Amino acid sequence: MKKDNVIKSLVVIVISMYIIFLFTDIGFKNVANIYSTMLKFSTIVFCFLIALLIGNDGIDKIDTTFVQLARFFTLLADLSLVILYRFELGIGCFCIVQFIYILRHGRGKSFKSIATRLIITMLLFGIVYIKIPIPNIDKSMYILALLYASLLINSVIMAVTTYNRKFYSRLSCTLIAIGMVLFFLCDINVGLYNVIDFHDIEFIRVNSKEFLVGFLMWFFYLPSQLLLTLSGFNQNYLKKLFG
Repeated sequence: MKKDNVIKSLVVIVISMYIIFLFTDIGFKNVANIYSTMLKFSTIVFCFLIALLIGNDGIDKIDTTFVQLARFFTLLADLSLVILYRFELGIGCFCIVQFIYILRHGRGKSFKSIATRLIITMLLFGIVYIKIPIPNIDKSMYILALLYASLLINSVIMAVTTYNRKFYSRLSCTLIAIGMVLFFLCDINVGLYNVIDFHDIEFIRVNSKEFLVGFLMWFFYLPSQLLLTLSGFNQNYLKKLFG
């Protein structure tokens, strides 16, 4: 089977599984706990496989390495969070993911300016940690969450400003920018899910917390992961593949 056909098949499988678990989460609350989780994790495995198939059709060797590393640590993060319930390990892996994306999407920008922005952001979140203690939250988890937030904000900024640096093609910039914005929207819902106490309101057989927030996590998350994975292919190959 040709590489092109394998990649197309994997993309179709990921999109199909996305549609299935969305409907499962909406309509079948009891089933969602059993099957939806495995469907979700499987899509991340398939995204990793797609990244491994980039080969010579990437933007360059360094970019391909960044994409594949990001996909590998994303896989570890979701394994830790979704399957093993090792939350600190999962957040730690996602911190690595965002750092990789900062380096990747910051190409064409001086390392000094990237490091300066990171340091300033981390100092600001350090002040938040000192000035705004949150009760009933494990201290190490709070520190990890703030570290992740500082990395995520920088990662989104780097992704959106890829248009300014002309390193990537316009198509790649669009995939990167949309992918990271969706990633950000997912993580906003993750934060809401963990810190806000929702009232138990029924909505399509799913309570408000699970539907309005839990549902939206993966609604934004999987498209972000697929777009970021596909951004690893060069523009000509993407046009050949889907044009």
